[in-house]
Amino acid sequence: MLIMFLKFKLFSVVDVREVVEGLRDRVATSDGIPTKLIEQLFSVNRQVIMDLINQTLNSGKVPKEIKNVTAKPLFKKGERTFPSNYKAITLLSNFSKKFR
Repeated sequence: MLIMFLKFKLFSVVDVREVVEGLRDRVATSDGIPTKLIEQLFSVNRQVIMDLINQTLNSGKVPKEIKNVTAKPLFKKGERTFPSNYKAITLLSNFSKKFR
């Protein structure tokens, strides 16, 4: 049996800053954490955030809070009483969107 190990490139503070700066300002995320708050936290705790991301990559274990997804029905058109007139959308956390 062949076992392959992947070695990920660790993120630098510059890498994480680029990701944080690239986040779209969304309110609808599964964790409810606004993009502005992430930006403010990063400006104060950039080393801690980078270390958490790199620990996740090294361990291969993603915290369950980051993997949480919220599914919601979104009305398309027609009669609102028919379920077929809705489509499902999923809300992910900002971190889940960028670091998956």
